[in-house]
Amino acid sequence: MLLYGLIILIAVIIVTLVDSLFFLQAMGTTVWGVIGLAVLGIAVSMVLDAFCALFIRLISKKVNPFSKFFNERKGERTFYEKIGVRKFKDKIPELGKTLKFFDKTKVPENPNSEYMLTFIHETALAELMHLITIFVAPLILVIMPLRYLLYISLPVMIVNIFLQIMPIIVQRYTRPKLVAGYKRLLRNEERLAAEENKAE
Repeated sequence: MLLYGLIILIAVIIVTLVDSLFFLQAMGTTVWGVIGLAVLGIAVSMVLDAFCALFIRLISKKVNPFSKFFNERKGERTFYEKIGVRKFKDKIPELGKTLKFFDKTKVPENPNSEYMLTFIHETALAELMHLITIFVAPLILVIMPLRYLLYISLPVMIVNIFLQIMPIIVQRYTRPKLVAGYKRLLRNEERLAAEENKAE
């Protein structure tokens, strides 16, 4: 959460400084007005993000985490490692635990296949939610007053889209390991069940 908060704060500071130094007259407002508009833009983006999250929860049962869409592509994992996914993956906010949905911050020591399946499904939901948010983010351009498009709306939209890309990378990087673990647990559970049936 700290990483995202820092990125948003830096973005607000940069937008405020640039607009205050060069565009106050064009915007027809004051420095405090710029700050207020930047905060408003962020609030609008957060509301749009929340609607996307709600939509995904409503259709969650229809999402198949094993569909081709969620499959790892050739060279994808190598690319993520090259851009440093291991360094930032644990710094991405995980709201599942906070919102009482599902905690994706860690896997317990002795999970069963059902738990792993739920985990995999949650990564697919998270990926889809962030992807949809990328396409919904431009709505801020029409929600905010048009005169602030270049000064507030566009920068806020760009930052919001950037913040959606990182979680998508984390979900796609993490899921193949979870799928492998799930398949292994499922095989072990099926073997144990077969042995118990024979014993009876």
